[in-house]
Amino acid sequence: MTIQPDPVPLRVGSPADMLAIVPHLLGFIPDHSLVVVGARSPRHRIDVTFRYDLPDPPDREAAASIASHAVSVLTSQQFTMAVVIGYGAGPLVTPIADAIRPASTGTGLELRDILRVHDVRYWSYLRTNPSCCPPAGVPFDLDGHPASVAMTATTGRGVLASRDELAATIAPLIGPAAETMRQETARAERIAARLLTRTAATGGSARP
Repeated sequence: MTIQPDPVPLRVGSPADMLAIVPHLLGFIPDHSLVVVGARSPRHRIDVTFRYDLPDPPDREAAASIASHAVSVLTSQQFTMAVVIGYGAGPLVTPIADAIRPASTGTGLELRDILRVHDVRYWSYLRTNPSCCPPAGVPFDLDGHPASVAMTATTGRGVLASRDELAATIAPLIGPAAETMRQETARAERIAARLLTRTAATGGSARP
């Protein structure tokens, strides 16, 4: 018997830490997405991660609707802290970043940070000090970050390159593979039917 070690808790103490684990939380590297990560007091352990497609072209009404919905989801489940991350160009991310701050006002939800990620750099909408958040953005290492390496070691698998790749893993079979599956399913149904008929004739019960 193989005993799996207990997972080691990861402390997320910086934007780079958060950006390193988000793909592992989703299962893929997000793009053109708004990702919301929520935690509850007092431990502030991450308990939820969800995403939206960014409105493209930018739409302030759609951005306000997304921001309102995200805040509603978090507050209705008693989350007290969130990090919001927009993956994409500034014109796509900024309308939602601008909308989510007023949407969270007075709700008791703390927005720990609002980030934008593009071309392996990140910017903060809440931190404006050039010493930590220069106008050109902060580069980060997605694959080589210690948090990402630790997540891969813990789960035993990496992340997929896109949401489309993730969707493909659960897509229905097509072509020859689909025909083979159909034939095998029909064969299993015939066997099950014969077993049921035999059981009914003998008055017994079917067994696996």
